[in-house]
Amino acid sequence: MDQRVSKRFVVDIEFDAQLSDKSCLALVYDLSRDGCMIEVQDGEFESGDRIVLDFRPLARAAGQLVWCIGRSCGVQFNEPLHTSVVEEFGFRPDPPGFDEAWLRDRFGRAVSKARGRSRSFLNL
Repeated sequence: MDQRVSKRFVVDIEFDAQLSDKSCLALVYDLSRDGCMIEVQDGEFESGDRIVLDFRPLARAAGQLVWCIGRSCGVQFNEPLHTSVVEEFGFRPDPPGFDEAWLRDRFGRAVSKARGRSRSFLNL
């Protein structure tokens, strides 16, 4: 069972990183206050390697790799990120247009636009 302390946000953003004293780009897949999952294209890395991720312009996060499978690695931060930093980079669906409403059914599922007549049948 997954026992995470902090909520994870889906992310798909590339950030500058220092990994084992080498500059590289890290693709961050998910992000929480305590860590993230990354993919790094170049290099051989293993658990325990140090990393610094540059979440410009909001923060820098130092930590270490806790697992590695191929080019994917789990990162545990030394200090938690502020919640606002994590939420800023998290995926959010596009808001509806000005003239569109967020229609939902009683279960919270998105409801499609009404079909049929576009004008009132009362002809007021």
